[in-house]
Amino acid sequence: MKVISPVAHGVIDYLSVFLLALSTVMFDMNNELRNYVFMFSGAYLLLSLITNYKPGIIRLVPFPAHGILELISAALLIYLAFTDFQEYALGKYYFLALAIFVVLVFLLTDWNGSKTTKTEIGI
Repeated sequence: MKVISPVAHGVIDYLSVFLLALSTVMFDMNNELRNYVFMFSGAYLLLSLITNYKPGIIRLVPFPAHGILELISAALLIYLAFTDFQEYALGKYYFLALAIFVVLVFLLTDWNGSKTTKTEIGI
């Protein structure tokens, strides 16, 4: 069931960017992890700003393409967890948890933008 509307997805995107940036202060990250998290949050912010959905500003990237890019980012997060951060538990589990979150949001998002019902999450 696709319970996240495009607008709700945009809210999740912007909230995630904020929480990613905030997490660099909340957790005792080393500089390498902190830099990756800032780069990742910056890339997500840029993607959100240029996606063709109501929360987007410039609206260049089709919403379904946004989803494909998110799946690619989840694969990159998993790769980083098992390569660059294999020996650093915080980095490894941070990126794995983030990848799981990205995939779950992807699976629950209505990429066709159909109308939601009262029981679905949507704004």
